[in-house]
Amino acid sequence: MAQNIPTRRVIYPANVPGLRRDWTYKTGDAIESSPVVVNGVVFVGSRDHNLYALDARTGKKIWSYTTGIQGTVSILPQQSQTM
Repeated sequence: MAQNIPTRRVIYPANVPGLRRDWTYKTGDAIESSPVVVNGVVFVGSRDHNLYALDARTGKKIWSYTTGIQGTVSILPQQSQTM
């Protein structure tokens, strides 16, 4: 579950009627950052030193990449700016 976030700001089945889990994916260690979803793909980093791309609809792994980074792999979304 979410860490260090007030429960009123987190979506749980207890505070959202009808909410249910569609899928899960097990990595080799903890996930400590929020995922990023782009074009139906969930990108998430894990403390197992991997970055994962998962199908947002099914949860099946599309690919993974071993980063070599020690600690948590975090994804920081960046907004594109058009002129």
